[in-house]
Order: sequence, then C-alpha cells, then structure tokens
Amino acid sequence: MSVIITQDQYLGPYKGHADFTPERQRNATDLLMKSNLLLSHIAAGGVTLRPDPDTKCMISGNGNGGFRPQNCTTGAKLSNHKDGSGIDISDPLGMIDIWCLCNEKILIEVGIWLEHPLSTEGWSHWQRVPPKSGRRYYLPG
Repeated sequence: MSVIITQDQYLGPYKGHADFTPERQRNATDLLMKSNLLLSHIAAGGVTLRPDPDTKCMISGNGNGGFRPQNCTTGAKLSNHKDGSGIDISDPLGMIDIWCLCNEKILIEVGIWLEHPLSTEGWSHWQRVPPKSGRRYYLPG
C-alpha cells in the first residue's frame, strides 16, 4: 500500500464540491507535495507509517481529515482544511508527532507547521501556512 496521499484521497467525500475552487486546488497541490515529502522523510527516519483503517490512506478520520467545504462544522470556523492548506495525518501511536518534534529542521525545510501533539492524540495536524503565532508547533485556540 502506497503512503503517497493523492488529491482524490485529500478530497474524500467532497470530491467535486464547488468549494474546491482553483485557488484551493493550488493550495492543496502545494500542501500534498509538502506532506508527501515529509512523509518520505519520516519513513526514511524509521517510523512505520500506519494508514487510517477508515480512510485506507494516511489521512486520519472519517472524511474530514482532508479538505472541508466552507459549511463543514468539523473543526474551527477558519480551519486551514477549508482553504486546502491543512491535513490530518494518521498517527495512532504518536510516532509521527515524536519524529516531527525531534526534526524541526526538516519541517522548516519542507514548509510544514504542526498543531502541538498535546492536541492531536491519534493524528498529526499539518498545515502549509504558519499559524498566527508563527510557531512551528502551536496549540489551537
């Protein structure tokens, strides 16, 4: 099973949704390129990548771990998922989060920011844009 995340997987149940505008498509393309590169670094670092049993890919959750339309009530009102800039990665054992905390230099090189693992038990939230705090690892709120 490939751990590469495709655009179809990212869109999940929202494939073909009108909210996936050309700008959001460009954001998602950039996010997936960065996410797939980071996943390759993580796998090369010895972490076993574990696809989510519900999605059958590296996106976590039951359909809202990738892109979310504007009216989606899952997550924050201004979630980066809604503009194609955020993704939840399956991390049932927390090993991806641990690797990321120990490899900030690679996160910087790839261009990924991370919701702090204290807030993401079982998944790892990544985004292609910095949070308001500018911190590489941030707590939501």
